[in-house]
Amino acid sequence: MFAPINDLMLAIVDFVSHLLQKAEQFAAMIKTYEEMNDMQDRLLRRRDVEKITGVSRSSIYRLMQEGEFPRPVRVGPSAVRWKASDINAWIESRPVARSQFS
Repeated sequence: MFAPINDLMLAIVDFVSHLLQKAEQFAAMIKTYEEMNDMQDRLLRRRDVEKITGVSRSSIYRLMQEGEFPRPVRVGPSAVRWKASDINAWIESRPVARSQFS
């Protein structure tokens, strides 16, 4: 008579244990995601910005003058860097090219 209840209790304990294990894995995934978001604010050199955006040096500075491109942050007397998050936001704000065939 008590065997089915004991089996049920063992099954519940196993299930709860499994849920706790999954919760720990989920917490680790959230931490990794947060670390990746923190990396988004790394600082980029101009040549990296050029590669990422496909925009030339002269165009970057022209667009900055026009208020159309993120401004860099000064990291030294003669050195500047761009926040990766600013560059990513600028890229996301650009209109999507439309195909002439659609």
